[in-house]
Amino acid sequence: MRSRSFEARVVAARTVGARVVVVIGVALAAVAVAATSASASAGPSRPTGSAATAAATTTTTAKPTIRLVQQPISVGMDERFVVVFEVTGAPNGSDIAVDIYDRIDDPSKVGADPEHSKATFDPFPLSDAPASGPVRSLFGIDLYGPDQDPPPGAWAWEIDRAGVYPVRIRVRDGDHADIATLVTQLVRRPGPGEEVRQAQVALLATVHQDPPSDPTQRAAKDHVSPTFATRLDRLDDALASHAGLPATFAVTPDTADRLVGDNSQAGVLAGLRDALRGRGRELLDAPYVDIDPAALVGAQLEGELTRQRDLGRQTLTTLLEPPTAGTWSISDPVDAGTLASLRSRGIFRLLLPTDAFASKPALSPTDLAAGDGLVRSLPVDPGYSLSDGATDPILAAHQLLARLAAAADIATSDPAIVVSIDAADADALALPILFDALTFGGPYWEAVTVDDLYRRVAAAPSHPALVTPSPADLGSYPDLSRQVHASLASLDSMLGDRTDVAGRYDRPLAISASKDLDPAARRNDVLGVEAQVRRRLSAVSTPPRDKVTLGARDARFPLIITSKLDEPIRVVIELQASDRLDFPDDRLEKTLEPGRTVASIRVRTRASGDTPVRITVRSPDGHEILAESQYTIRSTAVSGVGILLTIGAAAFLALWWGRNWYRSRTVPKHARRRAHGAAGHAADRPAAKRPSPDPSARHAATDPVGASPAPQAM
Repeated sequence: MRSRSFEARVVAARTVGARVVVVIGVALAAVAVAATSASASAGPSRPTGSAATAAATTTTTAKPTIRLVQQPISVGMDERFVVVFEVTGAPNGSDIAVDIYDRIDDPSKVGADPEHSKATFDPFPLSDAPASGPVRSLFGIDLYGPDQDPPPGAWAWEIDRAGVYPVRIRVRDGDHADIATLVTQLVRRPGPGEEVRQAQVALLATVHQDPPSDPTQRAAKDHVSPTFATRLDRLDDALASHAGLPATFAVTPDTADRLVGDNSQAGVLAGLRDALRGRGRELLDAPYVDIDPAALVGAQLEGELTRQRDLGRQTLTTLLEPPTAGTWSISDPVDAGTLASLRSRGIFRLLLPTDAFASKPALSPTDLAAGDGLVRSLPVDPGYSLSDGATDPILAAHQLLARLAAAADIATSDPAIVVSIDAADADALALPILFDALTFGGPYWEAVTVDDLYRRVAAAPSHPALVTPSPADLGSYPDLSRQVHASLASLDSMLGDRTDVAGRYDRPLAISASKDLDPAARRNDVLGVEAQVRRRLSAVSTPPRDKVTLGARDARFPLIITSKLDEPIRVVIELQASDRLDFPDDRLEKTLEPGRTVASIRVRTRASGDTPVRITVRSPDGHEILAESQYTIRSTAVSGVGILLTIGAAAFLALWWGRNWYRSRTVPKHARRRAHGAAGHAADRPAAKRPSPDPSARHAATDPVGASPAPQAM
């Protein structure tokens, strides 16, 4: 069914070519009549005097152009190749010369000026119409193969094998000098007994818009470029009219976010969603923004790869559909270390540009060393892309198809080719031609998805070498990024499961990693998030100093903590003091409600007096200090040693008093009375007057013999 539809298109082209000579004449006559009518309605047919001179100068100096209007995608071995083209600015008397060349043996030569001409057909006049307007013309080449009789006419040409053959169209002036040139390709399908290889072709539609340069617009997500939206709408419409065409989408999640947020582009968003729902359509996994993984890994920001993967996958799943997890399209070179970091995060397949390889890679999947494993990659050759940079979009579409055919024709195994289309460069004239050819298929190509390429085409036996990446200097961004992510992790630990609060910072931080931003914009985005997170972390406070008096050994004292946040948060209270104090719990977890919270702190005193206590309120992960206080604990309670000394002193006094009491009870009563009386008389008796000196008495006192008479002898 597919080949029958394709043949029907070719038959139509053949019918046009059968009347090539007649049609050329009719076309030229029609153009001439139209030009004459326009001139008659405008006034005199030819200017005179200085006006004639100016017109002649304009005609002479204007550079003529030629563009392709229509040609068949491919032709059979005995069919007619008909080309319709349009020339603008050619002088009167110009003619057309057509050259045909040998078969192309290198896809990169498609579109280039051929080196050697195979043959030149008989020139034919372009037109006698005024040079100011476009002139449309055409020609047809009758093909025949080996062992076939040539068809009649001067425009018959034998092509003995299938392949791609350049055809050059030259516009010549009256002196037969070339004044404009167009090179297109004749794609000849295989005849009976001929075999060609069939390329597996994956159509990759990239939907990406750079983050806005204005920081306010960049932070918001309610606007996409109207030009971008218009071109994306063209791509959606072209895919909608080719519902059976397999296609793979690489949508930047940030672009999807902005498209959803822009209410004026609801129709474009609906078209994209419809295009994704078609049969044989798939959506690739993607980082949130277009990043340079090698630059991030080189700056020790491997964690950013994880954050980009998670936010990107979540965004695509929420806004469009679940992507094919584990396949990224990257536009920058990578090294083995970057591949290992990607592989450890579940990115096992990559679409890489051909300039990421040290030499031109084969058109097939390749395995690349990534740590202790492998990452499978597909090369994305810019030669197989369709962009708006071409001045002739119809010619660009046919050249792309010719490159696909040439790649299959010269391949030694079925090639795997990624045809990339950027939605921002989609051209309304080129898309239907490319999509028609891929939808109908043919001997040279079959449309599949990227996932099909990985499954159907075997990997190359060798591991190609990669170029050494030369990422741009990120300046202070890596340090700032690590700092703000650490602070954000602390805020996360304080909020617990309420990720909606901390999650509001994920998007601006992810955008700051975009390689499309300049260093200043990237740095300012990170600093803006850091300021917002810092304001939340500084919303917790305690009294800087306080004094507490305790009258018991085991007691509690209040710690007042104030939170200015609108939601409950978790904190950790750390207590530090000398060994004079003992805290049964020196690290307390506490949930703070908005406003004032009183935490009751248990303490045991080991000595009386004043003891300083350092109180620190931290985030649960311990990274951020939220508040600090210096308390003084005064203890008036008696310590255990003091109690023992007091008890000992009391016991000693009691013993001493008891002993005295006992002695006083055991002395005889008359002795007590005598002692008491003597003590009383002595107390009442006046002091004796000292006698005057007596010499004899002094002598008696000093003479021992006189003092005591000696006994007499018997």
